[in-house]
Order: sequence, then structure tokens, then C-alpha cells
Amino acid sequence: MIVPALILTFIITIFTKVPVAIALGFSSLVAFLVSGQYPLMVLINRLFSGMDSFVLISIPMFILMARIMNESGSSRRMFNFANSLVGHWPGGLGHTNVLASVIFAGMSGSSAADAAGLGRIEIESMNEHGYDPAFSGAITAASSVIGPIIPPSIPMVVYGTMSGTSVVKLFAGGFLPGLLLGLTLMIIVYIIAKRTPGFPIEKKANLKERWIAFKDGLPALVTIVIILGGIFTGLYTPTEASVIAVLYVFFLDICFYHELKLSDYGRLLYETALDTGMILIIIACANAFGWLLAVERIPNIMIDFITQLNVSPLVVLLLINAVLLFLGCFIEGIAILVILTPVLLPIVMQLGYNPVYFGVLAVLNVMIGVVTPPMGMSLFITSRITNISVMKLSKAMLPFYVALLGTLLLCIFFPDIILFIPNLLFK
Repeated sequence: MIVPALILTFIITIFTKVPVAIALGFSSLVAFLVSGQYPLMVLINRLFSGMDSFVLISIPMFILMARIMNESGSSRRMFNFANSLVGHWPGGLGHTNVLASVIFAGMSGSSAADAAGLGRIEIESMNEHGYDPAFSGAITAASSVIGPIIPPSIPMVVYGTMSGTSVVKLFAGGFLPGLLLGLTLMIIVYIIAKRTPGFPIEKKANLKERWIAFKDGLPALVTIVIILGGIFTGLYTPTEASVIAVLYVFFLDICFYHELKLSDYGRLLYETALDTGMILIIIACANAFGWLLAVERIPNIMIDFITQLNVSPLVVLLLINAVLLFLGCFIEGIAILVILTPVLLPIVMQLGYNPVYFGVLAVLNVMIGVVTPPMGMSLFITSRITNISVMKLSKAMLPFYVALLGTLLLCIFFPDIILFIPNLLFK
């Protein structure tokens, strides 16, 4: 009786447009009351235990760092550097958009930060150069998916916390899929540019212009070295890296850029607290939701069911990916990871798959959801920036869905794309 009450209440609340955190918490409360087996104190304990993890401290730090970089001019400098390298290729600022997202991904860990901060700079520049607003919005939304794939990554921190998997190994596993995604998006941009008459062409930067752009962006680019260099050399943990990175970008603005006032930092801290609170409420409520599924032995029932199907592990993995893609269209990605990781991880490990491999796949799946209607967050962000309807933006996204899904399939069929760097670094 617990599971039907839990699932039914959750579906009803989601489709009545109740925020996902409230839907998770309310459905868990209803299931507790219906069962009568557990005191409400257990529910409260599950809520708080979901947030009781040292590694989760990195979430507000990465959010704050991305906000400071967006508003201190660091993102603009990185965009200019990327433009000096690839802006003259067929597709122009479309390539710049993708490369800038790849660079920014090594710092922010958030698709929303990419779309809202760097994305605004990208779209404004593309509009000034005569690009179709729908194309500008579509490539900006698509490239924002790269943010949580290339480390650091907030969703990977969440998955690592829920699964007990090394966050450092997850970060290492995201490198090649993120770069592959950037490459496939660039291929689509190139094809569109070649097939579109009158597509804007950018002037090629000379060596002096590239040097100036590099020198201007170098202090911001050092952030990548601070974060990833320290993590992968074992000098400090991802949580410590996030704190050091915040101090560094704060130092950059105070000593070099001088674009933020002291009052701006109060606003940025307030906005970071709101974003962090939203994420942690989702994690807390989803932890209670997932605990109820676990105590009702849903993972064990699913393992028994799949074992009786007598199908290959690859077929099961494809079905799991299809479910994650579908859910990503309707539910916040972090909520999906918190709810389903305890359910799905035992299944994929029973099938012989590496938890790092599955973790990166799961994150890639739910991040595709941020650009998939009807609930894609990055779609709504870019829709507001471009003043284009989500429906029109989704239509312009169609070629880029090919790149996103193609990258996902390549990672499924060729696990070494994910596991090569973790196996190389952590033998």
C-alpha cells in the first residue's frame, strides 16, 4: 500500500505543477501516514540525513563561483578568447558558443549557470552579428548541457553522495564524454552553416588579437587548473577545491577586474543561498522518497524481474537510459538522481556495469532533460533571453538533439569513452 500511495501522490502533484521538492516531500508524508508502520520522526530523520554529507558543501561553492565569474567579466573574457580561436570557422559564433561552454564547464558545474550567465553573453553577441535568434538560443541551450558533464559537476557530486562512488573518479569519467559532446555539437553547427545561404561569417583573428584575448582571459582560465589540477593530483578534495576556487575568483575581481561592488557580493550570496536551498530541499525530500522505495524492496523486486526476463545486460541498460531520458522531460535532474540512484545502481551492478560508468551515463541522461520540453530549465532560460517561445526554440533544437543523443549512444556502446581516464589515473 505504501508504494502505490507514494507513486500516485507524486504523479498527481507533479502534473498539477507543484514544485518537485514539495511533490517529493508531500508524497513521502502521505505514504508514511498511509502505512502507519513508521513514526513521523523517521521521516524527519531521513530528510536531514539526506543533506548530512561533507561533499555537498561544494554545491553552494560552485554556484557562488559561477555567479562571481559571470558578473565579474570572467565569462566575457573566456568568450572572447574562444572567439579568437574558432570564430572564423563555418558556423562562426556557433563554434565559439560551444568552445566557451567547454571552457566554462571546467569551472561552473551547472548547466543553469552556463545558460543564464555565459549564455546571455553568447546570445547578445550572436544577435549583434546577425544570427537567427532561434539558432542562437538553440545552440546556447544545447551547449549548456556540457557544463555538468565536464568536471566539476554538481549532479555528479549528488550521484556520488547517493551511491558512495568516488566523486573524483566521476569527474575524471566526465572529461571525454563532455569533449565528445562539444565536438558533435560543432559538427552540427558546421553542417547547418554550410546548408544555410547567407549564414554569418566572422573575421579570422590574427596572432596579435589571439594573444591579447588569451592574455586577457588567462587569469580566469587559471581557475580550471586550480580546480582540476588540485583534485586530480590529490592535493585537495572536490569540496576543498570549490572553496579555493571561490577565494581565487574573488581575488581576481578585487585585484584585477574591479567590476563588482561590495554590495554586489551580498546579492550574489543571497542568490546562491536561494539556489542552494532549492537543491538541498530536493535532495532531502528525494532521500525520504527513495528510502521508502528501498525499505519496500523495490530494487530487489526489479532485480528479480529483470533476471527472469533473460535478456542481455545491454538491452536492460538501454531501457534504463530510456526511462531516465523520459523522466528528465518532466522532473528536475537532481531529484531523479537522488530518487533512482539507490534503486537503479544495484541493478546495473548486478549486470556487471561499473558505478562510475553508470553515474556519468545517468548524469548525461538527466542533463539532456534540461533542454527537453516541457520542463527543460535551460530551454526556459534561453527562451527568456531570446524572447522566443519554448516551442519555437525546441524546433530549432532538433538538429542538436541528434548530437546529444548520438553522444549518449556512443557512451553506452563504448564504455571506454567514460572509463579510459579513470582507469588511467586510478589503477
